[in-house]
Amino acid sequence: MALKTQTNIATNRRGFDWKVQKEQPGRPASSAGKTNHKEAWFQAAFNQTAVGIALTDIRTGRWLQVNQRYCDIVGYSPNEMRIMSFRDLTHPDDLPADLAQVARMRAGEITGFCMEKRMRHKDGRTVWVTLSVSATWGAEEPSDFYVAIIQDITTHKLAQEKAAKSEQTLRCILEHLPIAVVLVADDQKITYRNQRVESLLGYTARDIPDMESWWNTAHPEHATREQARQLWLQRRECARQSDGMIEPYEKKVLCRNGEIRYVKISGALTHVGCLLTLEDLSSHKAVQQRIEQLSYYDALTQLPNRHLLLEQAPKTLANSTANDRWGAVLLLDVDRFKLLNDTQGRDHGDALLLQIAQRLLGFTENRYLAARHGDDEFVVILDDLARQSEDAGSRAAERARQLLQILHAPYDLMGAPYQASICAGVVLFHGEQHGLDELLKRADLAVSQAKAFEHGSFRFYDPQIQLVVNDRARLEADIRMGLERHQFEIFYQPQMHKDSVVGAEALVRWRHPEKGCVSPAYFISVAEEAGSILQLGSEVLRGACQQLASWGHRPGLNKLTLSVNVSPRQFYQNDFVSQVLRILAQTGARAHRLKLEITERLLLRDVEGTIRKMAQLQAHGVRFSLDDFGTGYSSLAYLKRLPLDELKIDQSFVQGVPGNCNDAAIVRSVISLAQSLGLSVIAEGVETEEHKRFLEQHGCQRYQGYLFGRPVCADAFETLVKDVQPVGHSTEVHR
Repeated sequence: MALKTQTNIATNRRGFDWKVQKEQPGRPASSAGKTNHKEAWFQAAFNQTAVGIALTDIRTGRWLQVNQRYCDIVGYSPNEMRIMSFRDLTHPDDLPADLAQVARMRAGEITGFCMEKRMRHKDGRTVWVTLSVSATWGAEEPSDFYVAIIQDITTHKLAQEKAAKSEQTLRCILEHLPIAVVLVADDQKITYRNQRVESLLGYTARDIPDMESWWNTAHPEHATREQARQLWLQRRECARQSDGMIEPYEKKVLCRNGEIRYVKISGALTHVGCLLTLEDLSSHKAVQQRIEQLSYYDALTQLPNRHLLLEQAPKTLANSTANDRWGAVLLLDVDRFKLLNDTQGRDHGDALLLQIAQRLLGFTENRYLAARHGDDEFVVILDDLARQSEDAGSRAAERARQLLQILHAPYDLMGAPYQASICAGVVLFHGEQHGLDELLKRADLAVSQAKAFEHGSFRFYDPQIQLVVNDRARLEADIRMGLERHQFEIFYQPQMHKDSVVGAEALVRWRHPEKGCVSPAYFISVAEEAGSILQLGSEVLRGACQQLASWGHRPGLNKLTLSVNVSPRQFYQNDFVSQVLRILAQTGARAHRLKLEITERLLLRDVEGTIRKMAQLQAHGVRFSLDDFGTGYSSLAYLKRLPLDELKIDQSFVQGVPGNCNDAAIVRSVISLAQSLGLSVIAEGVETEEHKRFLEQHGCQRYQGYLFGRPVCADAFETLVKDVQPVGHSTEVHR
């Protein structure tokens, strides 16, 4: 609507009214009437519309025409507005932007604009409006006027401000909560996290943008990660099926700095995702641990106290029942402890108790339970000792002696040496027949007997067990004395190939001054447990190598091989390889004539170490035979890796052939296995021609047993070799 003429302005009840006349020569009267009709229609629409409309002078900003709605929005009457401009009612903060847009429109850069701005109501309040401004001219006909339309959006703006303020308040609350808060969207993206997440765990939004990265980062181990993931999925599904609340649960998580923290995870399902909270339980756990420490551990020594001892004991007794194994309770009592406290002071007594506790921990090495039972009493529970009471008693006695030896070493109390005396009472248990209280009562009686017998000693509650232990102790002492007095001799049992003697096995015998010639079955296991086997095994190996060296210079004997048994304890010594090589060098025995017999028990402890030692000795020519094959840890996976030369069929299988089908099948299998692995095979315990024929028929041609000769001394063995084959006859056998 282009108006470029003198304007006659008048007012009416509804607002400003104007009549615009423009001379148009030659214009018919009917046309003028039609124009007046259109203007009347426009005037009615202008005043009746629901939005505020104004015709504004583009130069002065004065309102030339406004409708009633515009007046209602700002609170002024038409007459009042006639003498004002939009500058008077625009909020000072919004005026520069408004003026800038009007200037651009005057310059012809734009033909209109829209903006939100604040206007000042007559009563002083601020009114928010949307302003839409449009030029009233075409591109070729600039004008001095523009039309401005406003809508009151104050309510909407106040709602927005309220929502923004509420959101700001909520964010402020979330950011200052002492717990971590995260929002997980349905696509598993983490869309919000408060600052506590980073301060608690150290991870930023880049570190854990979604749940998958959370699993991989906080739970790096696969098993732990999958367990945590499944637990989370289960809790979330339960929440979906119920009230939407995720039941709290605790988890250990890895922080960015490598620290492990306990957190409690809980939350709720919302329309925008899952809102989770992570609460740091580290302090709570520390308090719990402290409470547990005070409840279950002795404040001075930090050993378990009587409370924890009574709680753990039933489990140990139950395991004894389940495993059918004997165990033992050791009650230790410090002699004259009260006298130490009274004469030297409690600080000396405390120092002694602390050092005793440290030695107990060193002795048990977390294998056995050690606890402080009273002021000067300690308890050690030895479990899983043996299946037979006699064996359990022997092992319990050995442990008690070892422990007392450790505890009787001098102590340093405030810079002064102190020699303590400690007695022990030992009671065996098998299953849950007696509770710990009853076992402790019996152990206490045994302590009293030990004190009456000798300070610093131990006694068993069961007199019969004590007799067995005494016998065992005497046997150990006799073995030590026998080693000192050279009472042990080496006997030799022939090993045959068909009908020729090709070697011998060195077997130790004990010439006891009272009991005569004692079988190894009587003393080897005791020597093994007591540690005497190390000296005994070394002496047997040296004596055998000396004999082998002697035979090496004698026709008829110089082709013989000699097998020597090596105990696991002897083999496990760090310097075993150097011991063997040193003995070979010192005696002059030829290494390829020496065959070391090992048992499958060696594989139970250190397979790789066993293979390494065997390979080192084999590189110098020493051969190896696997003794008692099939009676122990027969793993083919390890057998194929062992640098063996020979398998030895155990006599327990040989004794049953050919009558026993199972024994016969085992013997045939061992022979076949040895042949397939390229190993020699020898059978021990061959006592009858029937045994020999069965072995020959199935490919075994090397034998050892009473059929060919019992173990005898070196002279008798040499005579046996001469009787079996003439001097000079070759006994060399190749695989």
